Amino acid sequence: MFTACHPVQSESRTTPFFQCASGPASFYADPPTAMRSIRALTEFDADPNILTLIAHDPGPNYLPMNFFPNGTINDWQEKGWKDAIYWYFLNELPFDEGKVVKQPLIDGKIPYARPNCPADRTSQAFTKTV
Repeated sequence: MFTACHPVQSESRTTPFFQCASGPASFYADPPTAMRSIRALTEFDADPNILTLIAHDPGPNYLPMNFFPNGTINDWQEKGWKDAIYWYFLNELPFDEGKVVKQPLIDGKIPYARPNCPADRTSQAFTKTV
């Protein structure tokens, strides 16, 4: 369902949808190193005993998490939070002519612009980056 908008059509089932921005407006001082760091996190993320939370990921915002000093998230496994948010980012990817399940929490950038991709027509809030 989401492969039509994947930036690497020939590898749409085996490569990540998102990559670090590398253009002049990028926040990364060294995009290749940032991407290697992100890829290294995938081993942790695949471990069922590790809950990987990354800044700006909207998934945890939809869970009843109580962070310090109001509580802890030590019982995340018992509550099934990893399973609940593992694929949450898919809710923000376009499908069926640009519809999305959840609107992004903030305006963002589409990592790759594709002329035939419904994501490019989804919203004025998105900015194409090439």
